[in-house]
Amino acid sequence: PGPLLAGDPYEAAYLDSVHVPLMRSSSSRISRPPTPPRPLLSWLMPVKNTPAEWLAEALASIRGQQGMAPGSWELVVVDDGSDDAVTLDLLATWASDPQVRVVR
Repeated sequence: PGPLLAGDPYEAAYLDSVHVPLMRSSSSRISRPPTPPRPLLSWLMPVKNTPAEWLAEALASIRGQQGMAPGSWELVVVDDGSDDAVTLDLLATWASDPQVRVVR
């Protein structure tokens, strides 16, 4: 069979029955935002006026784990009312890290 001609009556039926439904179903799937992958491992760290050196060592230890790719882990820091300025400053910088969630 040769190519369809522009005035071919089967062309409109073909496009209506095959391409348009496929385009409609695929466009509805594309319009939803993709779901970000969930981390495989979560660390929970309670904090209240914890020395900054200890916090830095803890985060370095977590980041140094073998076989932990970016996005495969998260650190959830639960701040129980810290009022130490150094601790609060460090937690504020950690909050910008996508793998660290600071909960107050």
